[in-house]
Amino acid sequence: MEVVAGVQDEDCIICMDQLSNASGYETQSTEEGPSVLPDTVGKFIKCGHTLHMLCMLAMYNNGTKVRSC
Repeated sequence: MEVVAGVQDEDCIICMDQLSNASGYETQSTEEGPSVLPDTVGKFIKCGHTLHMLCMLAMYNNGTKVRSC
C-alpha cells in the first residue's frame, strides 16, 4: 500500500464517502501523536483500490478483508 496525495473526487471503497473528506473513524494515537491522520488516503498497489487509511485499519481490526479485490 502506498500513501496518495492530492486525491481526486473518488469514493472510499469502505465508507463510500469522498476521499477528499476525512474518514469518520477514530484516530489511534501514540505518545508521539496520531498514528494516522483522518485525511490520509492510501492505494493498494496490486488492485489499485483507493481508500481512507483509517477505514482500512478499522476494517482489518474487525477481521474483514477488502471484498472488492
